[in-house]
Amino acid sequence: MYWHYPHYHPLGGRPASAIREGDYKLIEFLDNGDLELYNIRNDIGETTNLASTNKGLALKMLKKLRSWQKSINAKMPTENKSFKKN
Repeated sequence: MYWHYPHYHPLGGRPASAIREGDYKLIEFLDNGDLELYNIRNDIGETTNLASTNKGLALKMLKKLRSWQKSINAKMPTENKSFKKN
């Protein structure tokens, strides 16, 4: 199962893609490349990020996620040069 949401949301959501495979869910944040990996069978609230302790699985799932993004020609966020930060 895959998700792709390349936008910021007014309620605080960030651009991200995700893949669910078995008991695991990997989230890639598209604004800075951060990864989060959760064992959702054991951690339904997604409180313990396993990406740094299970790098092999995180990278394997990221490869599948990126392959899927490419296969559907997923639109990615781009910089808005008109945006003025305070």
